[in-house]
Amino acid sequence: MTEQDFLSFEGRPLVRSGDTIIYGEPWGRFFCKLKLVDIADNGSFEAAGEVLLVVVDNSIQDKKKRNVVRKKCEDLGSAILFAKNWLDTNDK
Repeated sequence: MTEQDFLSFEGRPLVRSGDTIIYGEPWGRFFCKLKLVDIADNGSFEAAGEVLLVVVDNSIQDKKKRNVVRKKCEDLGSAILFAKNWLDTNDK
């Protein structure tokens, strides 16, 4: 699978694996992990409640210190918008 095969949002890949969504390029310096904490019983993201957003910095060697931002968001939409704005500002 190539980068062109991924769903994207605002020019960055958006990939789901279980209850986690990766936004950004995991092979680049920064990317965001969005963990869906509270989802509907049927597994639908439509009713996703709380989302834990983590910004990861791959340039840090110590894996325990790579998480540079941790934030709880009310819903998936606000989490993705926060991630987009953070990456736009810091990933240059």
